[in-house]
Amino acid sequence: MCKYILLILILILIALMAVAAVVVQEYGWAGFAVFLGVLVLFGYVIRKAIPRLFMHMATRPLRRMGAALHGARIVVHSVEPCDPPPSEEYYPGDDPEGIEDELEPEGEWDQAVNDKDEVNDEEHAEVPAGPFDWYQIEFSVIPPGEESSEGRIVSRPGWRPQMIGAVGPRPRLGSTSPFRGWPSPGQFRDSVLSLPPQVWTGSGYLDLSETVFGEQRLRMRVGVTRAVRSVTITYVQFTDLGEVQLPRIDLTGADG
Repeated sequence: MCKYILLILILILIALMAVAAVVVQEYGWAGFAVFLGVLVLFGYVIRKAIPRLFMHMATRPLRRMGAALHGARIVVHSVEPCDPPPSEEYYPGDDPEGIEDELEPEGEWDQAVNDKDEVNDEEHAEVPAGPFDWYQIEFSVIPPGEESSEGRIVSRPGWRPQMIGAVGPRPRLGSTSPFRGWPSPGQFRDSVLSLPPQVWTGSGYLDLSETVFGEQRLRMRVGVTRAVRSVTITYVQFTDLGEVQLPRIDLTGADG
């Protein structure tokens, strides 16, 4: 794969040199200066376009899954501080003690590999997110086309409440790296945690995994670090439905 990329780069370089030679021969050094200016402008446009193009292509499957709520909006009814849930509810499947038992090294080689991994983890470790403030958010999801359907046939696509979640601020695009803007592992998990929402059934909130249609009222618990002042409610993570402002929890009297 690398040799093909190198071959393509060499061919591009040869083509640029040939074009530059033709430009100098036909238009002189003034034309060559214009040619260089065009190349610089082209490189600048590519630098700006690649991150957005990469993000668009990488998230396309998830955005297609979220098409049922594309253009939907939310109406926030209440945002209240709440007690944190048990950790196993928002870290499903995590069992640190069980994992440690399974990964117990059995020999000198395993111990050496384990020590090397620990050194690498320390070098690349991120600053811990810190304690979380938890909120209970009640809101209604209003799909597009929820106006009156009297006198016409309307097809309402189904959607699954369990795919509703909350994320922190979106990463800024515009870096020279084409991977800028792609959510790194743990990026949202480190600053925002959310539990699957419950659906209002008319008499109470219940956990529903089946498909629903039309407008639904939901209740969801969200945990955020102190630096996060708002969360974005999403469907399948990349279909944004709306933003929710979070009131600051007063901790001044917590030690009193």
